[in-house]
Amino acid sequence: MFVAGARAGKSFRVCPPAAQLLACIMKSLSRGMRGTEQRSIATQAAAHPLPVASRGGIASTSNRCMPDNGPKMQARLPQQHIHQQRLSPCYSTATIYTASTPVCYAPEDTYDVIVVGAGHAGCEAALAAARLGCNTLLLTLNLDRIAWQPCNPAVGGPAKSQLVHEVDAMGGEIGKMADKCYLQKRVLNRSKGPAVWALRAQTDKIEYTLEMRRILEGTPNLSIREAMVTGLDIGPNDEIRGVMTYFGMNFAAKGVVLTTGTFMNGKIWVGRASMAAGRAGEAPSTGLTDTLVGLGFETDRLKTGTPARVDSRSVNFKGLEEQPGDEEVRWFSFDTSVHIPRPQMSCYLTHTTAATHQLIRDNLAETPVYGGWVDARGPR
Repeated sequence: MFVAGARAGKSFRVCPPAAQLLACIMKSLSRGMRGTEQRSIATQAAAHPLPVASRGGIASTSNRCMPDNGPKMQARLPQQHIHQQRLSPCYSTATIYTASTPVCYAPEDTYDVIVVGAGHAGCEAALAAARLGCNTLLLTLNLDRIAWQPCNPAVGGPAKSQLVHEVDAMGGEIGKMADKCYLQKRVLNRSKGPAVWALRAQTDKIEYTLEMRRILEGTPNLSIREAMVTGLDIGPNDEIRGVMTYFGMNFAAKGVVLTTGTFMNGKIWVGRASMAAGRAGEAPSTGLTDTLVGLGFETDRLKTGTPARVDSRSVNFKGLEEQPGDEEVRWFSFDTSVHIPRPQMSCYLTHTTAATHQLIRDNLAETPVYGGWVDARGPR
């Protein structure tokens, strides 16, 4: 089994298995171990990363260089925000330090750049830093959701295709990824002038995330870890020194890039019902929003909309208008090595009716925005 990670471009093997490591820790605890023995177990846990299924790990190495008899300080964020976490068997609560008391970092947990979030922006930021020679760490809530496209799995379109071309021109990956993983490509707004034409690719979301993960894992200077960042270590001169995570692991860095998407204190609504979530079926990221507010940042919410999922087996395609891809395939990337045509799938168009419009008007009050209990704006 491999954990997503790439030190010098190679994945590292998980050894020993999580169950064996847990048994080792519990056996040592039952013997009443102290001091140096505790730290050696934490070090062993760091030396043998846990399998993906272990999500978050068993032992923390965040404070293993703290003296055993030293004072245990209560976590304090700016504006006296208290933030407690669960730690490894070595320590019962996490310690987040004020600027005057530096956080303790292990040498192997020290990087030049840390990127938080592995969506489109996070992947590009991590790759750019690593390719410039920076020792880079990419942190994500779920290794199986790297570069995931949860809503409409598409790249490009109006106001966005130009951006994809520009990122590609600067050495980014999203253009190449769209060219490798497309299911259909069309140039939109063809009825208007060339200035407003926009290339859009419908992509295979499974292939896309697997391919992007392969690129990340094969990039030198780039490591990937699964963790929820809950706090920032800020120095006395307002310089960033590192990040703290939910399970107590601390990572040092000279620069931190936040690309958190919809996850920070995320909430989803379905009609009048709501729940805390980053997106449907996935937990939100908590703690980091409070940290940013404590540092003086203003926060707000942007509303996105998720289309309904329809099982294709339940659709009568005979009554729909087929919309095939363009016969002349265009490309996002300037790299001709990814210009490989592939079979395209058709999209299908349907239209609303007067009865549909009336049904919507009769139920507008049941929607969060028109019902008045959500006042967030759309991202545009």
